[in-house]
Amino acid sequence: MMARLHTAALALLATAAGGGNALGALAVGQSANDHDADATIAAQATKTPAKPAPLSPEVEALIKQKEGQAATARREGIDLLESYLRDARDPDETAEVLYKLAELAWEEAQAQYLAAMDKYEEAVQACRGDRDSCKNVPRRRPRLDLSRAQGTYGRLVKEFPKFRKIDTVLYLYAFSLREQNKNDEAIGYFQRILHDFPASRFRADSWMALGEYRFYERQDYKGALAAYNN
Repeated sequence: MMARLHTAALALLATAAGGGNALGALAVGQSANDHDADATIAAQATKTPAKPAPLSPEVEALIKQKEGQAATARREGIDLLESYLRDARDPDETAEVLYKLAELAWEEAQAQYLAAMDKYEEAVQACRGDRDSCKNVPRRRPRLDLSRAQGTYGRLVKEFPKFRKIDTVLYLYAFSLREQNKNDEAIGYFQRILHDFPASRFRADSWMALGEYRFYERQDYKGALAAYNN
């Protein structure tokens, strides 16, 4: 059963990778391309994308169909990996599966956030043209909910501190905490990257996060300048 589930999960994730999607970029185990899709997502997670040029109805329909297929594959992949983890025994493989699960959960959160933002903006535009429709505008703007991915990254941090990509995990975990305004907690993980991983490609971003924390949260302008200059 475990072997069949493992194979099915990998096959599903690879299928979902069509068109360069990050879903299949990292198979469970050593990735052929070691570039982290998660890091790209983190860098763009809260940015509302620019509105593209108008497309024909046929192209719009095709895009929506492909997006729906990718979303279905992503959710099925999440379910398969969670089922696999319930019986997993090998610690190295468990860590890899958790990493992939967190990546998919992050992508799912971003997809839901962008869909919610589209609906919110449509409601705002309708309100501008018809005051009677203003009652349909949500009182709060949508927020990116990374709690599911955060819980998985948190487990990696606690249970697998020697994981081969633990600096990536620390960065994304800290990023998710900052999205929840847990800045005091987040900064500790950024500092761990600076202290423990001198070769990490997340050092520059971690220094920036430390500078912003010192500037905005502590009004430590001299310390902020020192962090920005690193």
